[in-house]
Parts: sequence; structure tokens; C-alpha cells
Amino acid sequence: MNLSELQLDALGELANIGSGNAATALSSMVGVPIDLSVPTVRLLPLVDAVDAAGDPAEEVFAVLLPVVGDLEAHVVLLF
Repeated sequence: MNLSELQLDALGELANIGSGNAATALSSMVGVPIDLSVPTVRLLPLVDAVDAAGDPAEEVFAVLLPVVGDLEAHVVLLF
């Protein structure tokens, strides 16, 4: 799948808004400020995504979200 630069920017903005809202909600729940960096958006085949995730020995947390509708995909959020 090939997306235009505008489409990738739109996905990045969507991720930025969503993570900002999540950070605000989490900060409100725990009562401490939450620092947030701008998410990186990459469109990769699964085999390349594994390498892009970093050192396989490093412990990370992930969330896998399915995307359904006109665009079928999976979103992987790595923490």
C-alpha cells in the first residue's frame, strides 16, 4: 500500500491528537503531569515492522488495534 505524504501526515496528526487526549486523561487520573513525545508514523510490512521496533532484547509494551472499513490494516502502538 502506498500513501501520499498528505495521508501519512493525516495519520500522524490523528495519532498525535489521540495520544494527547490519552495523556491528558491519564494525567487527570493519576494526578501527575505526563510527558509526551510526537508519535512517529511509518507504513511498513509486518516483517519490516519487527526490525523497526528496535532491539529485540529490550522490553516494550504494545497495543495492536485493527482498522476496518475501506482501509483494512493493523495499528501497532509501541511503548
